[in-house]
Amino acid sequence: MRLLVVSIFSLFHLANGQEIFNSFGLDGDAQYSGETIYQFETDKDALLVLNAHNIKGDIEIYGEPGNAVQIVERIEITSRKIRWAEKEYELSRSEVLYDEVNGMIKIVGSGRWSSKVEYEYDIHIPKHTSVQLINQGGDISCQNIAGEIDIQTAGGDIELQQIAGKINAITSGGDVELSHAHGNIKLLTSGGDIETNNTEGVMYLETSGGDLDIQFNRGNVEVYTSGGEIRLNGIEGQTIIGKTQGGDIEIDEITANVDMQTDGGDFEISHIVGNVRVATSAGDIDIEHIIGNVNMETMVGSIQGDHLGGQIKAVTNVGDIIIHKSTHDQEIQDIELINNFGDVYLILPEHFSAKFDIRIDGTDESEVLETEYPLNIKRDGMILRATGIHGTGQHNVSISSHFGDVTISKD
Repeated sequence: MRLLVVSIFSLFHLANGQEIFNSFGLDGDAQYSGETIYQFETDKDALLVLNAHNIKGDIEIYGEPGNAVQIVERIEITSRKIRWAEKEYELSRSEVLYDEVNGMIKIVGSGRWSSKVEYEYDIHIPKHTSVQLINQGGDISCQNIAGEIDIQTAGGDIELQQIAGKINAITSGGDVELSHAHGNIKLLTSGGDIETNNTEGVMYLETSGGDLDIQFNRGNVEVYTSGGEIRLNGIEGQTIIGKTQGGDIEIDEITANVDMQTDGGDFEISHIVGNVRVATSAGDIDIEHIIGNVNMETMVGSIQGDHLGGQIKAVTNVGDIIIHKSTHDQEIQDIELINNFGDVYLILPEHFSAKFDIRIDGTDESEVLETEYPLNIKRDGMILRATGIHGTGQHNVSISSHFGDVTISKD
């Protein structure tokens, strides 16, 4: 193994994997800066791991062809005394080691943090290297790696690009961005947004106070946010599961079964191939072009569905329900609409075979039901019942409305 350590101010020798600095350069008023470059060759075709812990500062990692390693450590120290700056660096500097037997590239920080010392790391490693990194505070950028990624930062952003391997990334207070990745994915942040684009693998995303934006993933998705919006687009998989406690959810161009919930926001959903189940405590649901069964529920809000294919269930306590049923070859296409305070509008395909069971209560008005289908209508005080069969009566259509009008028409 060949190992080279170079300082921009002086050249140092390596002893037992340690390098020693004894000078800095003055860079501006009361500002000292230094740069150390570690260079060495790893064993060809070795299974490598970059292990960095107990460090602090912004870190950029690049995967490169070949088996060379270059680690650049940049330090800035604020002080009016060079001796204090030299001493502070001596106490705070990191250690770089290469364990040839285990293929381990190690960066070990001292764990000594000072508000007057700032670090930056620029790391170039062989592309086929796994990364294990714990950062005490700073941004992390990692790209062009064909290995597993396991990184944590206590207070910064994470940006990952062109990753082929399992990903586990956690930040306590920053955003996470991931693009062009292949492998199972787990991204967590306590107070930031998460954005992904062009990925493949099983995905789990969670943020305590930010938005989630997923674009073009092939694989199952599970997403949670305590106080932000969720946007999903261009996903192919078996299941998509998620929840937000206080934001809107937008879903488009999905091939998967969808099960989503928000405690206080609206839904906008379109172009889904798969079953859809959505629920909101206080918000509207707008859904269109679905090939599959649909189950929608809102406590306070309206529901509007356009070109819905399979079975349909829509429930709202306060708000209108507007459903446009499309023609579909699914064997069972039952419809159940429940509305406590609001109107119901249902548009059916012209040759839709249905068995109708309609109940409207809470009003004695004579024009609460308007229908283009011949139904048997009976009234008992404040309750109106309407039943009938159109065609073979293959599909059940059940409507229950309280204090609202019902309109049924043909497309």
